[in-house]
Amino acid sequence: MTKKPGRPDKYHATIDLHGCRKGEAISRLTSFMEEVSGKHRTDDAWVLVITGSGAHSQNGPIIRSAVLALLEKRKMIFTLNPGKGSFSVKANSGFKLYAPCLPSDTKVIVQQAPEPRVALPASFTGRGPRPAAPSDYSPSPAEVAANDAQFEDSKREYEKQIGLANREGRLLEKTLSMSFLEAEAEKEQEEGMLKQALSLSALEGVDQDDELQTVLDISRRDAAREQASHDEDLQKALEMSAQFSSAGVEAFHRMLEQSKLEYEHEGNVSVC
Repeated sequence: MTKKPGRPDKYHATIDLHGCRKGEAISRLTSFMEEVSGKHRTDDAWVLVITGSGAHSQNGPIIRSAVLALLEKRKMIFTLNPGKGSFSVKANSGFKLYAPCLPSDTKVIVQQAPEPRVALPASFTGRGPRPAAPSDYSPSPAEVAANDAQFEDSKREYEKQIGLANREGRLLEKTLSMSFLEAEAEKEQEEGMLKQALSLSALEGVDQDDELQTVLDISRRDAAREQASHDEDLQKALEMSAQFSSAGVEAFHRMLEQSKLEYEHEGNVSVC
């Protein structure tokens, strides 16, 4: 690094790299140096490069350090100005790291290469008979065997893909069915737990044996009242049945007796 004492009397150009990212700053500075040095090849082309001191940056003087590294790598003549926020650089000193870019059309058309296609035999694809071979062409047994082997490989691959698709479909249906059953089971379990919690909440603070006896007594009284009411209804029905014919009366009595037995049976089950 060569330093010039003091600041030059005149700057041919100035560039301010404040607010640039590191890569952007290096790119702009390189283009700037090429432009200035191209205009001033013989005289001293001093330029002012403003980078900032980096005092207000949390990561330090990133731009200043990057510019300093570039100037030293290109062996350019420069000096760091007082305040350490700018450089005085001789733009036509040092050497170039790469040839300057000439104006050119930079548009590039990228076209995807066509995917290779595997030609299946016509009898397999269903597109009609195979094209007839030239009359003077006679395939060898090895060629025939190779074609047949290729056809069988293609057919097996096709059947394999179909099988995989069907298997994935069945697996999906099974998964959905299991999810539905699991959701139903969880719902029933939650309902059972809710009923149990409500039952425990109703019996909270009360002796369970006394509460159970009270419930049984109430159930017996209710059953007795229902039995008495039912007996009255049966008596009224029997009185009304006298108006029917003897055959109808017998059938009606059997029906009433059967209803009474079923009701008594249901009452005994409720009391137990």
